[in-house]
Amino acid sequence: MTTHDSVLHQCWGPLAAIVLAAAAGIAGCGRPLPPPAAENLHQALTAYEQGDDAAVIDRTSQIIANFSRSPETAEAYYLRALARIRRDDAAGGQQDLQKALALARRDDLAARAHLALGLLADTRGDPNAARQQYVAAVERFACVGGCCDAHEEALCRLGLLLQKQGEFLEADRYFDRLLHLYCQGRWSALARQQIRGQAWTLRAGSFSSLDEARQKREELEKAGREAQVVPVHCPDVSFEVRVGRYKTYQEAQVAMGEVPGAQIVVER
Repeated sequence: MTTHDSVLHQCWGPLAAIVLAAAAGIAGCGRPLPPPAAENLHQALTAYEQGDDAAVIDRTSQIIANFSRSPETAEAYYLRALARIRRDDAAGGQQDLQKALALARRDDLAARAHLALGLLADTRGDPNAARQQYVAAVERFACVGGCCDAHEEALCRLGLLLQKQGEFLEADRYFDRLLHLYCQGRWSALARQQIRGQAWTLRAGSFSSLDEARQKREELEKAGREAQVVPVHCPDVSFEVRVGRYKTYQEAQVAMGEVPGAQIVVER
């Protein structure tokens, strides 16, 4: 599993970054749902946060059955989508996200739906579709001034994807914007690691001591791989052993098969 794939896997799991950002806006604006439906929506959100996806799907489905064409039902479609995805029903989740987009009148909700659709495309290996959705998410967040966790995530995911497509300078535009707006959080931390990348390399190991790093380099060189020890500034890690420099992500993927346990990382 590559570094990027690992990040995607970790962040997709509970979808926390997406759904918790939506919680603040779930009340919506404009004509509200009738009180019973609004209460169902509130309880569905609570159930999602508690991990009760069956209850989420049941309550949101009741709202959708009675108010399927109401713009205020976009939140119900969105929340049901997240619950379905968490239950490994990606197809059902994608359909609900598309319906949420069709009904949504709020830029913030539409942006989050685009972000979730982008992540679905990313995880199924469709980078072009993912890029389209991430760009749409960033643009919609800009309409409401951004400045939320989901906006930070969208900027970072788009930057990561552009790097994998070889567009390092374009990726830096989004990383720069992210770091201008946000100072803390895992997405800004990841952007700092990735920004100003120019190529790809393989990280064959991380070590706290120089002797351990040199030993790993010698092992690789005996196996016919040219390696180098690179100093890094991370907690508990002082040195990394890296192998090769590759212009494309695909070349690095091929080379990774020849270096057991290696991870693909950006090279400046």
